[in-house]
Amino acid sequence: MEFRKIWLDILKGLGIVFVVVGHFCNIERMHDWIYSFHMPLFFFASGYLYRRKPILETIKNKFRTLMIPYFVLGMLTQLFYAINESFHAREADVGELMIGLLYGTYSSIVYNRVLWFLPTLFCITIIYSVLKISVWGQIACFVTIILTMISGFRLTPGTAPWGIDGQVCSYFIYYFLGNMTAEHQWMEEIRGKNIKRVFLMTIVLICLNYFLSGIKALEEIPCITAIIGVAGWLYMSFLLEKCGMILERLGQASLCILCLHVPICEIITNTMVCMTDMTYETGKSELRYVFVRSSLTLLFCLIAQYVMLRIAPWMLGKKRVKEWKET
Repeated sequence: MEFRKIWLDILKGLGIVFVVVGHFCNIERMHDWIYSFHMPLFFFASGYLYRRKPILETIKNKFRTLMIPYFVLGMLTQLFYAINESFHAREADVGELMIGLLYGTYSSIVYNRVLWFLPTLFCITIIYSVLKISVWGQIACFVTIILTMISGFRLTPGTAPWGIDGQVCSYFIYYFLGNMTAEHQWMEEIRGKNIKRVFLMTIVLICLNYFLSGIKALEEIPCITAIIGVAGWLYMSFLLEKCGMILERLGQASLCILCLHVPICEIITNTMVCMTDMTYETGKSELRYVFVRSSLTLLFCLIAQYVMLRIAPWMLGKKRVKEWKET
């Protein structure tokens, strides 16, 4: 059995914090910066964890760990949306919500749109497994990556079910890079470097990512900015390896946080609007409110994870309660 890599959990913990903050913050410069790397970071981490197995075994395992949580938590959050709408005297077509969830694209999921990540990751994993079978498949993998980079990741519109066209093409490269990094053990080489050099590279890469994320011309080739950002936070995860216990725990709970943070934050936001001087607008535009809402959301997501893993771990794709950590 392979031991868990603490730095990888910390990397996912950093990623899920940025996902939550990015969704609840409309400060333009911060929003653009976070969106330049936060989802590529998760595809990179998933690619790093990829291990070649028989195709049918991969499909079965990934359907359990990705698609079961997607459908179960997706249906629960869509029902929450329908009930919440009825309380505000607005109508929500439950049938339409479920059909959109079944279709599984960002545009079809009416509520909790971040769920698009799970079916897209499922498709990328299966496609990557198929391509790894033969030399020709690996050549096709390289060609696909080159073409998507040249085209600025806009080969096809993201309209096919489960993001099989635009979303898969857009994020395939990060999954590939994550797997290549694992296969060639590049992380071990980085960890062997002097701590001062690692710290310097961290600062340089993160600052460069922040600078590039503000250049509009680079929006047509987002992979450049994204790869630099992922690399920067990868280095940061090494620096935090001995003191990042909270981030490590958040990384282990990243799937649950991803699926539940939108409805949980909505409840928190409505409560804060009623009990404080915060408004819906200031809640997104003032850093103090963004910080409070994000922190409370992460806390309640961790509580929800704890409860589900002891009552119904299958909802999170787990076989046994003791297997509560992300795989």
